[in-house]
Amino acid sequence: MAYLSATTRLGPGGGPRAQYVGFAASASAAITGTAASGLTEAQIVAGGETIIITLTADTWLAAGTGPVGSTANTQAIIDGITSAQSELLGWNNEVRDKELTASVVRDSNTQITITLTAASAYDVTANETITVTVPAQAIAGASAVIAAPTITVTAAAAVETPSRRGGRTKKQKRYIVDVDGKLFEVATIAEAESVLQQVRDLAQVSADTEVTTPVTPKPPRVSIKTISGNKTTSQTLQREVKKTQRVINRAYTNAARAVARDTEISELLIKKINDEDEEDAILALLL
Repeated sequence: MAYLSATTRLGPGGGPRAQYVGFAASASAAITGTAASGLTEAQIVAGGETIIITLTADTWLAAGTGPVGSTANTQAIIDGITSAQSELLGWNNEVRDKELTASVVRDSNTQITITLTAASAYDVTANETITVTVPAQAIAGASAVIAAPTITVTAAAAVETPSRRGGRTKKQKRYIVDVDGKLFEVATIAEAESVLQQVRDLAQVSADTEVTTPVTPKPPRVSIKTISGNKTTSQTLQREVKKTQRVINRAYTNAARAVARDTEISELLIKKINDEDEEDAILALLL
């Protein structure tokens, strides 16, 4: 912790006393800007909201060495703005990890402003709590500081659809279809079924392109989860996923068999040509 400069205290009768050296107050950071009062999911998607971080008893490093000058230090500031939640399309993946260093502006020795860029893919099922941790490498005091207050992002209200029983409503779920690491976000079961049908339609074409040896390669894996990362409870989608996986497996097996058959035919043709060449050579010697 840094020391204060030597300070003179008054002695009895107002006379001077010996100088002393005291400890500086602990550094702190305050959050203001539009984010301080909380943000909505729609505001995150649209972008343009501000997170202003103001230091007390510490300073931001000078431009050129700290914020807005050193990309690594500026990136560290962005990396320190983290959600306590971990949704697939939440803050950490869609805002923090995609934010640009150019969004950070050093207003003064003690203040920076971060203007959030649009995050069109941001989509959460529950509220998020964002904590801003000022990194040690971006400030003079060289000790990380947790800013206050935390930032709350309120999730958009779920779409309500009529229930078949008693006129009640239920929340409409969203899904992520995963085809060997390629993710497709859909809003309804019908859309998920449509994506899986397209995967089945293209399975043989994909297999014919990717299978180049007689050995059957590992076929792509298909799965589907809710937007929050949980396994879907829809029996319809579970059946569709199993059906799609069977179609893919069969396509890759057939493609490997076709390659093996073509390879065998090629080898037989080569052997026949070689045998004919040998016959011609023998006849030439006998003549």
